[in-house]
Amino acid sequence: MMDLLPWKAGREHRVVDSLRREFNQLFDRFWSGQLEPTALSRWVPAIDVSETDDCVTVAAEVPGLEAQDISVSVEGNVLTLRGEKKSEREQKQEDYHRIERQYGAFTRSIQLPAEIDVDKVEAVFRNGVLEITLPKREDARPKQIRIDVNP
Repeated sequence: MMDLLPWKAGREHRVVDSLRREFNQLFDRFWSGQLEPTALSRWVPAIDVSETDDCVTVAAEVPGLEAQDISVSVEGNVLTLRGEKKSEREQKQEDYHRIERQYGAFTRSIQLPAEIDVDKVEAVFRNGVLEITLPKREDARPKQIRIDVNP
């Protein structure tokens, strides 16, 4: 293969040559299928957490999933969502046929801000959003203490 830069013995050309070798190795690994997926390429649902005096509410965006594809568990003060996203798209045209498939499991755990009454947890799945209502245990709720003023 012909080099794009003519070789010179200076330090700056050694740096450029080293960079060129690194890029060549990267492309070689890419075309040979040896590149590992990065953490950025994994899908995890976006989550919103809100808290009131009585409960904690978690909303998870899980578009393209069905309720049976998701599991919800609470252990101690940790809420865990698990699921698997499967997608298949097929296009047929006169001169080509393309099928794309995507699969991937996810796990997302959240430390809850209060003790939860696990027997009263409710989950509703609607329009690609899973909303989980986690009532706080009675002893975890804030209490108002009345202060008497003596004259």
